Amino acid sequence: MRVDTISKSDTAALVARVAGQWGGDRAPAARNARVYRLEGALLYDIGGVRVLEAGGALLPFLGQDETLGTFPRVTVDAGAVRFMCNGANLMRPGITGHGEFAAGDIVCIAEATHGKFLAVGRASVASSEIDGMERGEVVRNMHYVSDRHWDAAKAI
Repeated sequence: MRVDTISKSDTAALVARVAGQWGGDRAPAARNARVYRLEGALLYDIGGVRVLEAGGALLPFLGQDETLGTFPRVTVDAGAVRFMCNGANLMRPGITGHGEFAAGDIVCIAEATHGKFLAVGRASVASSEIDGMERGEVVRNMHYVSDRHWDAAKAI
């Protein structure tokens, strides 16, 4: 793993990109950032907030509960937990509750019992459509507990 410090101008551009994808109120503020080059992804540390860039998306890194708590949340039952931790997309039958979001928004997936965050993904449908669904994909899983990025970040 390679670590680099990003210049102030590059950090400002990165923060602007994060603000564009997350919404301005969720974007971290910092003058300098570090980038960790992981296998197939980049992990940014922007003023203590970790941002994972994978698949063209800037995602909040799991383990950053304060940051994750600002995003819409979908809660899943115990039966869906192992599938989420293995990278499966979230399907309608496993959902026990959800917040408000639009299709394409970044959404955090948490288990219902303890509220622990399991995954981060992009909504395939708007939250207003979920209650009328019986089956189908709701969230495309993009980063989950025990994925290769999660494991690589333990060394940081």
